Amino acid sequence: MAKSESPRRTRPDFNIFRTVAKNQLIHLLESIGEPKDLVLDDELMRPLDRIIGASVLKEHGVSAIYKLEKGSLLQGCANRLYLFRPSVKNAVMIAAQIRADQAAEKNRSYRLVMTPRRSVLCEKILEREGVYGAVSFDEFPLEFLCLDEDILSMEYNPFFREYFVDNSFSFFQTLASALMTFEGLFGKFQSVHTVGRCANIIYCMKQKLQEVYGHEASHRVESEVGTLILIDRDVDCISAVLSPLTYEGLLDDHMGISSGTVDFEASLVGQPKSIKWILNSQDEVFKDIRDRHFATVFTHLSSKAKEIQSIYNRKNDMKTFERYEFATSVLRLAHRRVRVHHAAQVLDRGLRKPAPNRA
Repeated sequence: MAKSESPRRTRPDFNIFRTVAKNQLIHLLESIGEPKDLVLDDELMRPLDRIIGASVLKEHGVSAIYKLEKGSLLQGCANRLYLFRPSVKNAVMIAAQIRADQAAEKNRSYRLVMTPRRSVLCEKILEREGVYGAVSFDEFPLEFLCLDEDILSMEYNPFFREYFVDNSFSFFQTLASALMTFEGLFGKFQSVHTVGRCANIIYCMKQKLQEVYGHEASHRVESEVGTLILIDRDVDCISAVLSPLTYEGLLDDHMGISSGTVDFEASLVGQPKSIKWILNSQDEVFKDIRDRHFATVFTHLSSKAKEIQSIYNRKNDMKTFERYEFATSVLRLAHRRVRVHHAAQVLDRGLRKPAPNRA
């Protein structure tokens, strides 16, 4: 009998980006003595949740996790790791905390890890604040973050303002490096189209980086991506401010989606506190309704709920073990759909009043 052919993969496995980032972060943690504290930039909380869990951090010596904010942070271990976006605000806050430790005669070692790249400006600020000699520096090259099986994001919100308003090119090398990493993992792009000045600069920079660092890796890997299209945001600014009418669009508009997750209020899900809900294709309910027009979501969910109840009512025809296994999976699915349905109710009310102003 001839062997059956294995099914062909329809798209690249982007989860490799999560694995690479996780391994890089673990390597950073293991380079610092134990126990250690981790002080996180608020902007990195959600992206880090998608890469590595708190339990893994503890396995690698992290004793406590703090949010980077104004004020002193005198408690904690003798080793401290700051993971942050390089900005003037963050550099000033870190310097103030280190000076507070010194004033309190705390004997502590500091590792400052900037992501995605080290910043000379931040180092100059720390030098001006008088704490440069008390710290060591590193960088965590967080590039693409896998939000779903077909969605990658760099989750770098300041980029639009930095480039289109402040005319800063500081993030360009990170973008070019990310594209180079992509080709190293999934093969060379078979064709490339750029639309806009920014897109063209980034792709040319990627080509220059490959000439400097070598580009043989992308040729050794069989190409899994046919075409790369880079488009500047300012080519179409209007679509970003239109009111969305899909379920996922309304979730973002009224609740805010960050790094592929949304916070459902406690009253919404019937829990003592709010919960973080990951929005991706592993949630079959969300996958089914994410792109539906909002007006059809209620009807569709009601139909699905009746379908589930109908199947569940037939459980008596099953054997005991099968009945338990089936009922458990059905109840989990039904519970998830109830939460989504409640979220839709909140959004329905939101359509009748202005959405909250989110900066």
